[in-house]
Amino acid sequence: MTLSLKAGNRAAFAEGANVFIGEQKLKTVRSVSSIMARPFEITGLLDAENAVLRLVATGAMDSESFVDRQIECLCALQTPWAYNRLVDLTDCTGACAYESLHRFAYFWISRQSQLNRTIREAVVTSNRLTIARLPTIELLFPKHELRAFTDVAEAEAWVMASEQEASLVRRENR
Repeated sequence: MTLSLKAGNRAAFAEGANVFIGEQKLKTVRSVSSIMARPFEITGLLDAENAVLRLVATGAMDSESFVDRQIECLCALQTPWAYNRLVDLTDCTGACAYESLHRFAYFWISRQSQLNRTIREAVVTSNRLTIARLPTIELLFPKHELRAFTDVAEAEAWVMASEQEASLVRRENR
C-alpha cells in the first residue's frame, strides 16, 4: 500500500507524526501539553493486511492535539473508512474533552459518505472516566462500534476479527 504526503496538503502533518505504513516510519507528531508533563505524542501504525489503523497516545492528554493528530492521520489515508481502529491510551494520562470529541465527530461524519459498513474501534485504557463515557461518545459516531479494553491483545483480536467473529463477541458481552 502506498501513502502519499504532499507539501501543503492537510495530510502533511503540521508538527510531524509517527505514521507508519508496514514498518516504514514516515513522520513524528509532538505536542507539549504542559511544561511539567511528559510531552503528548501520538504514533500511527497502519496494518493494511488486517485493515487496522492503530493510534498509540503517550503523555499528558491534550484534547485539541489528540483530535488534531487523529484527523491528520485519517487525512493521510486515501480511504480512512476502510480500517477498523485501535486507540491505545494505556500510557496517556487525562481524558479528551467533549468539545474536542464533537469536533472530531463533525470531521468524521463529513467524510464518511462512502462508509458502507460498521467500523470497530477499540479503546485501550484503564481510565474509568474514558470507559464510562464510551457509550455516550459512540452516539456521536454513526456506523461506529466503540469498545473499551484494558488489554491490548484482546483489543487487537476484536478489531482484527471477521464480522462474524466480532458479532459473537458482541453477543457474549451483552
